[in-house]
Amino acid sequence: MPGGRLVRHSVTVQGVSPAAVLARADSASLPLLGGMARPDGVVIASERFFAFAGRDGSLIEGEMPDVPKLVRRIPLLRGLARLGMAVSPLLRRDGVAGDRERLLLALSRFREPACLQRTLDMALSGAVRTQDAPYLLRETLTNRDNAATAFAFITERWPEITGRFPANSIPRLVSGIRAVRDRALAERAAAFVAEHPVPQGAQQIRQHIERMWVTVALAEREVARFTAYLSG
Repeated sequence: MPGGRLVRHSVTVQGVSPAAVLARADSASLPLLGGMARPDGVVIASERFFAFAGRDGSLIEGEMPDVPKLVRRIPLLRGLARLGMAVSPLLRRDGVAGDRERLLLALSRFREPACLQRTLDMALSGAVRTQDAPYLLRETLTNRDNAATAFAFITERWPEITGRFPANSIPRLVSGIRAVRDRALAERAAAFVAEHPVPQGAQQIRQHIERMWVTVALAEREVARFTAYLSG
């Protein structure tokens, strides 16, 4: 809810409730930017601080990174950038690494192209651990709005990706194409994989391609009917 105020729930996490975290921010006259609910908890962010309250009883807090001055002048971009930065400190080598899979998934789901681009850049910047970065890239390929952007980035940086990450992680990275539903993008993906064979996991990649075409066929057959059903 960028730009709005969070609805506070009476959930206590290890003796500290999310409402108490926000109350502390309010006492310092810090405007709240909003929060993001996840299956395992909720991320809440103010101008200077973030907190993640997990359903497992964990509470992770930290300071927000600075946003470039140009972004500060645009309220929507400021809110999106702050929300993205709320989880990025947890992936740094000097930060907390709890619930990593959940955080990687959140970073791959931005609908704003500029925010997803920041995630893509971060995956190869060294800020994300080597064993996690391929899976972050995989999840960006499943992004509903920006899969083409993720695919273009991955293909452009392919030599760096295959040189940096373990060989057995590459087929798992490529598995993100299974979610592709656009025929044009699927054709590009199939052509790229054919031109850049991966010796380790060739059978897995063939299965990914087959699953991708199933997804494309399902989308082409059912999207119009499903849309009509929801509209009715």
